[in-house]
Amino acid sequence: MRIRNQTCRGVRAMLSLCFMAALGVTAVGCTRSNTIAGHNLRLDAVYMGNMEVAGNGNEVVVRDGSNVPKLSIAGDVNTVIFEDGAVVNQVDVWGNSNTVSVPADIKVISSVAGNNKVVFRKEGEVLELDSPDEADEE
Repeated sequence: MRIRNQTCRGVRAMLSLCFMAALGVTAVGCTRSNTIAGHNLRLDAVYMGNMEVAGNGNEVVVRDGSNVPKLSIAGDVNTVIFEDGAVVNQVDVWGNSNTVSVPADIKVISSVAGNNKVVFRKEGEVLELDSPDEADEE
């Protein structure tokens, strides 16, 4: 009887240790990802973690306080604007006519394939997005 109790305690201790280790790896090792997939979406938020924008005609405003280690865009005619105070470290763009606007004081590593541009704007300068109604009137 005593041997069984000691074995059960040992197994419980081992399972608890494994559970704690798995929980620690999950909490530390996972990078949050923000995937935006679709067409003609208009989004505006604070983002934490990597971002992926897939589709055509999307407009995304990344608010002050955001921390985006890597932005990846795949598609055409997407616009992503990082407000002053938002952080991005790397920008990868595939497609055509995509625009990424970042504050000039941010050092960004960029990889651009296609007819796309990364715009470094002065502090306080704003890249305006056309509203769908204004674009139709022109």
